[in-house]
Amino acid sequence: MVITMWARVENDTVAELTTTDPDGRFHPSLCWVPCSDNVELGWLYSEKTFFPLRRSIALDHAFRTSSINRACEASITAGFTSDALGAPYFYTSQLDDQLNLTGAILRGLDMPYACRDVQGAKEFRLHTAEQLRQVGDDFTLYKLQLLQHANTLKQQLDAALDAGDLAALEAISWEAPQP
Repeated sequence: MVITMWARVENDTVAELTTTDPDGRFHPSLCWVPCSDNVELGWLYSEKTFFPLRRSIALDHAFRTSSINRACEASITAGFTSDALGAPYFYTSQLDDQLNLTGAILRGLDMPYACRDVQGAKEFRLHTAEQLRQVGDDFTLYKLQLLQHANTLKQQLDAALDAGDLAALEAISWEAPQP
C-alpha cells in the first residue's frame, strides 16, 4: 500500500518527511513536495524528480548540470550594479527588466530609468542615451561572466563523468564569480 508523503526540500535535498499533509501547518517559505513512500532523507530533488542518495554517476552529472543552470539563471536575474550615472546604482534584471532595458537602449533617447541607490531607494532617474547603453553594456558583461563560469563548471562535470570520477563530480558546485 502506497502512503502519501511529503518531503521538505531545502537546498535541493530532502530535509524532512511527513505523512501528514503540511498545507497550512508550516511557514509558507518552507518548500513541501508530495512524494512516494520510498523517498528518504538526504535524497536530492531536481526538476520535479527525487534522486536517491546512492545514484549513478550519470544521474549525479545530470543533477549537478541542472543545478548549475538554475544557479546561473538565478544569478543573472538577481540584478547587477552599474556606474553609468557616475556612482554605483543597482538595476534589476528579471527577464522583463532585460526587455525593458533593451527597449530603452533601442529608443536611443534620454529617458528616466529605474535603479536603486546605495541606500536602496528606487527611483526613475534620468539617463542619457549613452548612459543607458553603458548600463546595457555593464549587464551584458555581467551576464557573460556568469555564463562563462557556468560553462567552465559544466565542462569540469563532463570531464569528471568521462573519467568516471565521482569524487571530482561531487566537488563541483556553483559559486558565483566575484566581479
